[in-house]
Amino acid sequence: MARTPEEAVALHVKAIGDTKEIKMADTIHLPFQHYSARAEWVFQWDTPDDVPEYMEMLDPKWTGSSCLLKELQRLAGSEHKIAYRVLATRFHADGTPMQGFEAIYSVLKMDEDWRVVNRNPINVFPA
Repeated sequence: MARTPEEAVALHVKAIGDTKEIKMADTIHLPFQHYSARAEWVFQWDTPDDVPEYMEMLDPKWTGSSCLLKELQRLAGSEHKIAYRVLATRFHADGTPMQGFEAIYSVLKMDEDWRVVNRNPINVFPA
């Protein structure tokens, strides 16, 4: 449970790595949407059964990876929903950089709990 929108983003970025410290479901409110950077695919999780426990279940190349939040910029928002520009780096299990990404995250406050509801990577690039 995140007490601030910034904490919600930071926890989600950590969860999309494969450190297994944070379960994906603990960082999102449903329904949750993710669009790929090149718009070749999109997924939406509507029920708790849809949400993978850890990110590696979506792509085996992420097994053992970790993600580090580099920048967080508030774009727009209200007292209940905020959009952020996120810059992060994904690392291989051995600690070498795998990729960087820039994304727009939307976070929503429900019952005093901030969580991510939309992740929209707009640029993925070599780290």
